[in-house]
Amino acid sequence: MRRKESEFKTIFFSESGTQKINNDYFGYVQLDNYAIWVIADGYDGEEGANIASKLSVESAIEYFTAHPRFNKEVIKELFKYINDAIKQKQEEIERYSLMHTSLLIVISNYNKILYGNIGNTRLYHIQGGYIVNQSSDDSVSQLLVQERALDIKDIKSHRQRNDLLQAIGDYSKIKPIISNEIKLLEGDKICLTTRGTWENIDEHEIEVELSKFPERELWINSIKRKVLGSSNKDIENNTFASICIDKLAPPIAEKKSSKWLKRIILISVVILMLVLALLLWRLHKENKITKLAVSYVEKAEENTKIKNFNNANKSLEMAIEEYKKIRPSSQGFLGMLTNANNRRTKVDSKIELIEDKIVENKKLEEAFKSVSDGNSLFDINDFFESSKKYENAKYIFSSSSYMKDELNIDQVLEGLKIRINSTKNLIEALNVVAIGDNLFSSGNYKSAREKYEGVLNIFLLNGKEEYAIQIERKIKEIDDKVKLSYDGAQLIENKADMLSQIKPNDAREIYLSAKQVYQMLGDEKRTGEIENKIQEINNRQLVDTQTANNYIQDGLNALLINDYSTSLNFFSKAKSIYTGLGDTANSKSIDNYISQAQNLMKNENKSKSELAKKEEELEIERNNIALEKKKREELSNKIKEASISEIEADKLLELKRYSESIMKYSNAKKIYDELKMSGDYDDESSKIEFINKKINKCEGFLYEEQGDKKYKNKEMKEAVTQYELSKESFSKSNVGREILERVEKKLKVAIKKANKKWWEIWKF
Repeated sequence: MRRKESEFKTIFFSESGTQKINNDYFGYVQLDNYAIWVIADGYDGEEGANIASKLSVESAIEYFTAHPRFNKEVIKELFKYINDAIKQKQEEIERYSLMHTSLLIVISNYNKILYGNIGNTRLYHIQGGYIVNQSSDDSVSQLLVQERALDIKDIKSHRQRNDLLQAIGDYSKIKPIISNEIKLLEGDKICLTTRGTWENIDEHEIEVELSKFPERELWINSIKRKVLGSSNKDIENNTFASICIDKLAPPIAEKKSSKWLKRIILISVVILMLVLALLLWRLHKENKITKLAVSYVEKAEENTKIKNFNNANKSLEMAIEEYKKIRPSSQGFLGMLTNANNRRTKVDSKIELIEDKIVENKKLEEAFKSVSDGNSLFDINDFFESSKKYENAKYIFSSSSYMKDELNIDQVLEGLKIRINSTKNLIEALNVVAIGDNLFSSGNYKSAREKYEGVLNIFLLNGKEEYAIQIERKIKEIDDKVKLSYDGAQLIENKADMLSQIKPNDAREIYLSAKQVYQMLGDEKRTGEIENKIQEINNRQLVDTQTANNYIQDGLNALLINDYSTSLNFFSKAKSIYTGLGDTANSKSIDNYISQAQNLMKNENKSKSELAKKEEELEIERNNIALEKKKREELSNKIKEASISEIEADKLLELKRYSESIMKYSNAKKIYDELKMSGDYDDESSKIEFINKKINKCEGFLYEEQGDKKYKNKEMKEAVTQYELSKESFSKSNVGREILERVEKKLKVAIKKANKKWWEIWKF
């Protein structure tokens, strides 16, 4: 079996985008000797579009499974069979009477492929990391491209891209676009896409993502992220399937037909002579056409040298048309007699080389345009976008050697390297300027000036004098502000000097204000001088404070021995010193000592008893207040923790991270349960019930998601279990009826498919 001799791996994704219903459908089957892949894109806005796409894919697989072959005829039969099936469904159900779909069919003998398409589903053949073959859309936009009225890159945004010339479901006779046989190489990738994919990611991006992620799973996931991350507000249904050819089956040897033998016998000598005469005439004609084609190629190369890529490609296309004139079509004995196969191969090889030159010219045109666009963007100071243009040009120039010397590509690359470095330096410089602006606005003039001075030469060296002038203005503005700040700080310092002896506390505060200004200016010398003045005040006050503290201690010692008169004398001296220092707090504290001593003098025993009792009561009160405060802080922290967990869970739910969301909701519920048990919180019951509903909602989505994965993997029994759990969870939550109906619908389908027989497995 040829399937066992080969390795064809199929991976795909299909998303609804921003639409409610996914009208795309994809399916495939790999038989012993042949395989088929089918992708359909139902017309949006038509009733039954999803039915049309699904029925088309299933009908194709059904017919091919019954009649497996590898030729163009089977593709024609497939399209007729599918179109008849769709028309029958249109007649059976009135609301489906207008349903249509685009369709792409690919068949293979595990060595080659053939494909046919109707509408605007697409095929990309990737070989060596580049797209070497691409299907043509069956649309008005494609006709405009063929007429050279529209660039192929602009199809995805053209208003007539969806104006199809024909579609599955038309009552008129359909004519699919059918390819010739395509020889595959190991490592090739065949990509099938719907409009929602190629509208949001172009061919170059597909190649770039493949170069970044050679592993097929990572690559297809990156394509998916690119499509979903498109800047378009409305994203259509998007499906992308990749057939990865890891190993090919050997080519099928063609059977010699007995018809050729019969034809050889019937050929007469006269006809042979006529053929030989015609061959001689054709040889003369071919030489003439070949010379003309070669002249077109030479003319194209001259146009390429002067970067007239449009005229160059026109000349190359004219050369192709000339070579097509001499491409022999003879087959069989006549073909063997005239060596038609070899001649045809040589002509095809020449055409292929010319087509390669056309591709290279288009790449060169894009590269030089990127350089021009990058220069324009650089001139208007859009360094980020200009850098992207330069990088694109560099990538194209570096990946090709075509006309490298003639166009001085090495010199161009050197210039691009300089420009890319320049844009990077300018972007970094602008970032530094932004940091400097923030420092400037916050008053950190020294650091801001350092930032500005550090990038000034960068702008000058890269030809951006206007930025350099702006920086110089900012530096001048800083210098002006610094001078004003110095003048203000000096006035503040002078005021503190005058108050230093008479009001040391006020002087200290004023010195601190001056110190902040000097620190902001980065003047370490003046900052140190201010610190010395503050330290001088502190030292003076320290001596006085120590003396006062000694008086207090002496007074307390006197109290201990019941010498109240001496105690009052010491306390009064301490108060006098604190008053002179402006220490109001300690002065008031001394008043308490004085009052205490006076009271003790009046009634020593009574005062001692009352004082002890009062101190005990105060201590109890302080302890009670501290306990209550701690209890309230703990309650507040628990409620805050629960609220944060709930908010985080809500965000995780929005991000569809259901398991993490459940953990956060459960944490919040646990806290409210603890509060309920403690009796410290009145609203715990309603909160617990509300969070339980949220947990049930998350569990519903999680089980639904797991059910979808099991369904996708065709594990239908497991999918049924997960959908049942999802339905149960949703019924306990506050989700809308539409979500519950959605899960019920999925459960119904999964149950139905779980009960299908083994011979119906292809319907999955």
